[in-house]
Amino acid sequence: MPLYGGEAKGRFSAEMGCTPPAYSLSAGLAGVELDPLLSDIYGYSRSLSGRLSAECVARGAGAGWDEVRKGLAAKGRFSLDGGVLRSGGIIKGIGPIMLMLGRQAKCREFISMGELLAKAPSETAMKRCDGAFRFDGDGWGVGDMLVETEDPKCPLRLKIAGRMGFDGALRFDGRASFPRGSACYAQLAPYFPDDGGWIELPFPIPIGGTLGNPRVDADASAEGVAKCAAGIGAARVRREIEKKIEKALAPAPAKDEGGKGRPQKIDDVGRELLKSGSKEILKQMLKQ
Repeated sequence: MPLYGGEAKGRFSAEMGCTPPAYSLSAGLAGVELDPLLSDIYGYSRSLSGRLSAECVARGAGAGWDEVRKGLAAKGRFSLDGGVLRSGGIIKGIGPIMLMLGRQAKCREFISMGELLAKAPSETAMKRCDGAFRFDGDGWGVGDMLVETEDPKCPLRLKIAGRMGFDGALRFDGRASFPRGSACYAQLAPYFPDDGGWIELPFPIPIGGTLGNPRVDADASAEGVAKCAAGIGAARVRREIEKKIEKALAPAPAKDEGGKGRPQKIDDVGRELLKSGSKEILKQMLKQ
């Protein structure tokens, strides 16, 4: 059956002899234009476009739509080809979180990254968008959802899980990752591990707003950012200690009584560390 420029197919069955009547459905969508579909359902026009494909199975029971909806349970998978998000709310919204992290950790790399993200374009093309979904009486649930952007200046991957209400309100958490070779990856590399060519931020990005205007809730991220900043502070202390030790272990040769160079002794290294102001740094490291 034609549907919004694509095709819908499915199989519906009903057991009318039981009380209340029971229903089951298996359905699929292929190449459905998402923009007019969202416009008709939620009134969102040109907020999210692309061609939607999906497969799902559903079961429910009831004599009217309200009763059926409350008891309906569905699950499936979806994918979006040629997706475009016309809202800078998500990517730009990560910028203030990185600025917060940079200020708390006293780390200029993250401040620079926050400034870069804050300049993200308002229209974002998606290289990939797919995941699993479920439906129940409270709305839509999304899990295992993966979005990758095509922005060459700031490529980004988001792993998203959470719920969307019948009114389009979002309650999602996103895990943001940046690929090797990107400017953001370079800022994160000294502090976080590489996982298959990506570095993931170690705290969730809360995504709220609506499907028509998604936004990042920076205030809700504050606790996770504070914990992350403490860990980064410890990493910076360890790195400063390593630098001072390397410097102390490779000094210019000292002069003996004959004017000839001699290697520095271990005791000299210890004194050099203390003289160079490392006493407080060593104390901090021992507390970790």
